[in-house]
Amino acid sequence: MHSRFSYLALFSAAALAFSGCEWGGAHEDTWNDGYSWADFTGTYRFVQALIIPGAGDPEHPGQVRRNGQGNGVMATSSSAAGTVSPVGVGIVPGSFIMEDIGVSDDGNGRLYLGERYVGTVGYSTGSWKITEYVGVESETHFGIKYTYLTNGLGYADGDEPIPISYLNVTQQGNKFTMTSSRGVVYKGRMTGANVGRNDWQAARTVHLSFEVASADGMTIAGNFSGTWSGASDKSYGTLSNIKMNATHSRAGNFVGVAADKSLYVYDATSSETGPTFYSDPSNQ
Repeated sequence: MHSRFSYLALFSAAALAFSGCEWGGAHEDTWNDGYSWADFTGTYRFVQALIIPGAGDPEHPGQVRRNGQGNGVMATSSSAAGTVSPVGVGIVPGSFIMEDIGVSDDGNGRLYLGERYVGTVGYSTGSWKITEYVGVESETHFGIKYTYLTNGLGYADGDEPIPISYLNVTQQGNKFTMTSSRGVVYKGRMTGANVGRNDWQAARTVHLSFEVASADGMTIAGNFSGTWSGASDKSYGTLSNIKMNATHSRAGNFVGVAADKSLYVYDATSSETGPTFYSDPSNQ
């Protein structure tokens, strides 16, 4: 697996490519068609699958909930003891239930049968005991269910990590729409460029930075890069070595690559936004 530092090195190199360049208003929120010639529309397949972890526990940042279970047996009609494991950081108060005998905790470490106190549970240790009559015979077996917290970047039971393997990118001027392999849609805009509206004529390396967001608040920010052949004859050019280096707000850094493409100019006359290029349909 690539280290996080190797990705950061890629971002540092990309950042240097932007230094000293005029950004040409690419970061404005308004529509700007001056960048349509540098069209990075395409399917970006990840060098390594991107894993979006589960959301975790909203009440305990940095921790996730897991479901636990155990078993117990009554020693007598009024006594039993045991320990559930694992408990991670600790049992979530109010989640401890002894099935079959109707006992549960009150959120403060006490076990109740209905409104009657019958024992205790230790949230940090997982130990429990019944010290009062619960209305069942000795040797009665029962199941135990509970929820516990763990530290780290794991995921909660029922909240599996989501792998994504590619992004379908559509660029329209300075606007981007990206759809992941799982169908999540991200929308946003260009935030910077090392090219301007007339730079389609000369061969050069092109960099466009961007930021997009999904409806549920996940974000992707990074940059596209590619080698532009130039179109000095005002007919067409090729964009090759196309790459996306970006960071997902929940899954971290990733690299995506796309196929080379030909871009044709249909109207080479000057305008306020410069010439508009279109993707060759045969390359889609």
